[in-house]
Amino acid sequence: MKPLVSIIVPVYNRIEYIGEAIESVLAQTYGNYEIVIIDDGSVVDISGVLSSFQDKIHYVVQGHKGLAVARNNGIHHSTGEYLVFLDDDDLLEPKKLEIQVDELEKRPDAGFVFSDAYYFDDRDPSNLSLNPASGRDKRSDDFAEAIFFDPNVKFSAVMFRRHCFDKAGFFDEYLAQHEDGDILLRVALCLPTVFSSYPSARIRQHRHNMSSNLVALYRSVLESGQKITNSHPEFKARLGSRANERFAEIHFQLGKAYIRNGMLKKAFIQFLESRRLSKKFVNPYRIFSRLSRRFMPCIEKFRKTGNLPKPVD
Repeated sequence: MKPLVSIIVPVYNRIEYIGEAIESVLAQTYGNYEIVIIDDGSVVDISGVLSSFQDKIHYVVQGHKGLAVARNNGIHHSTGEYLVFLDDDDLLEPKKLEIQVDELEKRPDAGFVFSDAYYFDDRDPSNLSLNPASGRDKRSDDFAEAIFFDPNVKFSAVMFRRHCFDKAGFFDEYLAQHEDGDILLRVALCLPTVFSSYPSARIRQHRHNMSSNLVALYRSVLESGQKITNSHPEFKARLGSRANERFAEIHFQLGKAYIRNGMLKKAFIQFLESRRLSKKFVNPYRIFSRLSRRFMPCIEKFRKTGNLPKPVD
């Protein structure tokens, strides 16, 4: 008997894509799977869209608690030896389960198998571009370093062995975003990983992608990296001064995200912290120029009207 694969699909209010996601599972060349839909407290009627699949899915509703909680809940409601976490707007390639199960069967020591993925534009699904996964050309021992510096592995393109969550823990429910990169790094520090050359997922590009909230994203990446390096001193020692350089880069990116949101005081604090950790990213003269450009409209208004501008956050 082939091992059972559980495909866990969290969904929140997005009814326009979930049917396509499920159809991409039903089109798999591998037959022994279960589909677990976790409705994260949607305020629109998801059940109506899912009614045509009711004999093919296990549907669970929870209060709105976020993606990490939904994924953890999916693990608890699933029974498969292997787990795939499919985003509700992504698609699986037809041979994903067949090929990735085979990879894990050949490597019983591995925690997960991952692959490249395709991007496609929601307006033109036939136009595909390949997104090469970080660490694809690295040895398993070096994979953790690769995704610490560049956490670019599309989550729908991964297949986990169930017991890796017993070793590394479940998804961090305190992270606003980046819970996927966080769990990949934690598992990679416990167990070997395997790269599959078959691009196994299609990642939909549209304006509602969660990663569009860059402030929450960079704050979560920073929090995750600091937590993991503190709890894995051997990994932090292996990284050496490169760890501070990576954190300086994240502080810098977070500062730029704050500027785009008009939060200049918070941006300035991030730039100071980046400069403290490394001088590689923050050029004081450029930062002063960028902040000045943001302040100029307020200064000009004050010059013309005499009205004090609103305080800057």
